[in-house]
Amino acid sequence: MKTENAFKNLIILLLCLCILGFFANWAQNDYGLKLVGISLLLISFCFAGIAFLFIRHKPIYRESFLILYSLLILLALFNKANLPEGVFVFAALAGLFGPTLFIPLWITITERKLSNKTPFIEYYFALFLSLFCLGNFYKIHHLAGAAHLTVIGVFIIIPVIVCIVRMMRSEIKQFPYSTLAILLLHLFVSLNILGYIFLTQHWPGGKLFAYISFSINIILLSCLLFMKFKKLAITAWWKSVSWSIRISFICLSITSLHYILLKNKIAPGIYSSSYPPALYQLWEKSNQITKQGIENDKKADVYYENYLNFLNNLEAAQQQNNHP
Repeated sequence: MKTENAFKNLIILLLCLCILGFFANWAQNDYGLKLVGISLLLISFCFAGIAFLFIRHKPIYRESFLILYSLLILLALFNKANLPEGVFVFAALAGLFGPTLFIPLWITITERKLSNKTPFIEYYFALFLSLFCLGNFYKIHHLAGAAHLTVIGVFIIIPVIVCIVRMMRSEIKQFPYSTLAILLLHLFVSLNILGYIFLTQHWPGGKLFAYISFSINIILLSCLLFMKFKKLAITAWWKSVSWSIRISFICLSITSLHYILLKNKIAPGIYSSSYPPALYQLWEKSNQITKQGIENDKKADVYYENYLNFLNNLEAAQQQNNHP
């Protein structure tokens, strides 16, 4: 319990550093994204540590988890090294499918007669959060496999769906406001992460998921306000929600609010000295009021997307040259 609390406290501290990194990036300081990347890497370690603690029986499973997960970290350290492609493929497959599939399968087989089983919902939620953060670290540093790691984080919706189904089955006859609030909370977290992945991968429907999740957040806050008006125990309700869901809700509420404000030209964008000057000029002349401002805003979005695609294609070409 003490180790788990230490991981949780460290995650909160690192999230604060992430916020500082984003503010530094807005101020066009190059160390901003580096601070965010390091913080995300350490947050990934912490969530992996929490998932590790949920493995309660047979030390061999814990040891296997550490070995397999560490392969993903080695991929980051030696990503641009001139190693055989087969080494990277093996490390990626073992690091991904070991903790997510094979270890849980072995645990399920060996624990079928035990009463105190491994809590797989909490295990998977922490694990997929870890992979999600690690994928963002890969993405910030333009490492190969960033898209794969980030997309695998979308499977976090599976334990969320299981929680929702269990709640609806157990309380199908009476559905109190507290249960409705938990249902909305889980939906918001899962759809927000889903929308983020769709946006980063430039898949259609990303903005729709973002706005739907933000709407669910508004409904959830309204539900909590109504519970407060009815003098229901909101503090007890909040404590009944798992810590991972709570911290995810707080972080995603902030990021989704910033996304909505950014799209409506209310919040500042994330700047970097690596962007072309022409893009900055379009951003400065963009607004949602004048006809020319709206046209500049559309041009800036197209310019920015094409610039990111150019960087991705350049990275892919460099990797192809390094691994002919």
